[in-house]
Amino acid sequence: MKRLLLSLTAILAYFNSFSQEKFTGIGVFKIGSDSSVVYNYAEEKCKKVKVISSIPVFDKKYIAKISKGAADIIVDPCPDVSEYRLALYEVAGMKLKNVELTFYKNKLIKFRSDYSTEVVNALDQKYGKSESTIKYDTASCVYQLTGITRKLVAKTYHNNRESDDIHFSAFVGSYYDDKCNEQYYSGLSYSIQVLEQLKCSNEASKNKYTPKLKDEKQLKDL
Repeated sequence: MKRLLLSLTAILAYFNSFSQEKFTGIGVFKIGSDSSVVYNYAEEKCKKVKVISSIPVFDKKYIAKISKGAADIIVDPCPDVSEYRLALYEVAGMKLKNVELTFYKNKLIKFRSDYSTEVVNALDQKYGKSESTIKYDTASCVYQLTGITRKLVAKTYHNNRESDDIHFSAFVGSYYDDKCNEQYYSGLSYSIQVLEQLKCSNEASKNKYTPKLKDEKQLKDL
């Protein structure tokens, strides 16, 4: 009997240690990992990392590193931020499409991709059930042919997970456009807030869009 109790205690301790494992990221892309994980993954998949300065940025032939001088791509202006794009990320027999990676001072701070039910369910199995919520948005839609106003309700389903300072969110939802057509959107992301990075990005953004002042001589000749 004593031996049985000891065995049960050992089993419970094992499962408790498993359930207490904290979420830090998906596969090799853990929050806080350095950019070498991108190059290691590229090598593993026989791809190269290519600097891209124009769309399209998602290509299965390579992993894109976004150039700071990109004209038609939204880029974080902070000089300490580097961004990568993967058309496909394969992990544990599952696939995530259109992955966006953001590094600050060579440390991963944000991961974003298309939504995957399979991945969300696998994370729930490994780390415990995430918090599920539903957000309702009401819109008033006027049909042009009849002039009738109708109330429409759009729903967004969220799966949220908090692990220390890391926030995970997966969402599937809809909204109504100005023609009363329901549009759908979805995504998956996890990140950590770094105040130093936010300050850097905000200041760099201001400098980028602040016009350079002319000196007095130039103004005199104007």
